[in-house]
Amino acid sequence: MAEVTAAADWNAGWDRMIAVYGGSDPERINRAAGLPGYCWPGLPGFDRTERRLPVFYVFIAGNTAVQSVRSHRYDQLFDLDSDTRILRPESMLEPVPPKPSIPGSLRVVP
Repeated sequence: MAEVTAAADWNAGWDRMIAVYGGSDPERINRAAGLPGYCWPGLPGFDRTERRLPVFYVFIAGNTAVQSVRSHRYDQLFDLDSDTRILRPESMLEPVPPKPSIPGSLRVVP
């Protein structure tokens, strides 16, 4: 993961990353991310009619969210199995090949 973020210039001194989806429960995200009481300004709600639901990859250092990258659920950068999955710089990733109408992504190596 550290190599991917460095290549993308997302290296603002982070120790973990969490995917935050529109409509997520802020308290659940806070528990998973270790950010008690953090306020998620501008986090959109869940709208079933919206085709491109937002996903924010939030990079955290200690108790501070330091950077985020916005994507969309249907062209997400990382194929994560949970909205509370934490990725760390040492997390190993592997490519997920694209399928018709679904772009490729990266997933955590089990």
